[in-house]
Amino acid sequence: MQNFKEHLPWLVPLLISVLVGGVQIYGLIDRVNAIEENTRTRGDAAISQLQQVDNRVSRIEEFCCGEIKGYEKYIEGN
Repeated sequence: MQNFKEHLPWLVPLLISVLVGGVQIYGLIDRVNAIEENTRTRGDAAISQLQQVDNRVSRIEEFCCGEIKGYEKYIEGN
């Protein structure tokens, strides 16, 4: 027990440093996870918007190409 008391003056700051470092690392890991989730959510939203735009462009292409084919048939018929 006497040996433990001799090392106590430098052991306590070391333990406090380890504890504070552990809390800071846990906080950083938590922040990284929150940022990752936020980025994933934004990425999913961007993908969804791109899919909506792609669907709209596809419908416009179908409409325009259908009109051109109809016009070509009309011209060939006359």
